[in-house]
Amino acid sequence: MRGNASTFEDVEITPTRSIFTFQAGLMEVTVTYLSPVESFPFSYMSLEVSSTDGDAHMVEVHSDISGEWVSGINANTIQWNLTTSTVSTYHTVLRSALQHMTETNNIAEDSQAYLGMASVTPGLTWQTSTDNTLRDSFASTGQLANTQDPTFRAINGRDWHVFAISADLGTIASTFSSVVWCIGLVHGPTVVSWNGTSSEDRHPYFKTRYLHMSSALDAFLLDFPNAHDRAAALDKKLMGEAKNV
Repeated sequence: MRGNASTFEDVEITPTRSIFTFQAGLMEVTVTYLSPVESFPFSYMSLEVSSTDGDAHMVEVHSDISGEWVSGINANTIQWNLTTSTVSTYHTVLRSALQHMTETNNIAEDSQAYLGMASVTPGLTWQTSTDNTLRDSFASTGQLANTQDPTFRAINGRDWHVFAISADLGTIASTFSSVVWCIGLVHGPTVVSWNGTSSEDRHPYFKTRYLHMSSALDAFLLDFPNAHDRAAALDKKLMGEAKNV
């Protein structure tokens, strides 16, 4: 099995969303990037498909990130982990030796990157591996191996290491609901302040609401329908006001 090459068709940019439309074989694919207006440093990537010939077709979808999210120096060693619960399945990627309040090429050197999906997503599989090996395997089989490479390494030593989550939607004419990934980049402290006698680390507000990243990701993924509706309402209001200027 080989995936169909996609053809770009259209893009719509709103105050909260970037909506891309592609043609992939006999399926029209809509990919939406949504950045909700809130303090949590995460975004949604959602996907819907619809048959253009009225027939059902096999649909498998895949997304991955690399260690380039967490350091501006490709020689730096990174580490990773896969967490799964009844609510969410997600990768965590970070430098093995974090450097707080330091950045390289506009990337904070204490960044932690996350790529996740709701665990109830049909046909969810995941994998950590080298980019060519993992992507070629998915293109051939339509799924991932549910395995982690145990050897931590440089972002780009002999090859690029990537962290993937896919979904097998089966043979369908259209999606019943959106397939949703969440992606985020967290670092901290974000600010170091001086109180007159010593320095104090300041962390993002969302960490006062969630003691663990797992509960934060669970809440974020569960909130997608509401976040989508809030974004659509805000887009409508802002664009309506803009037309009146």
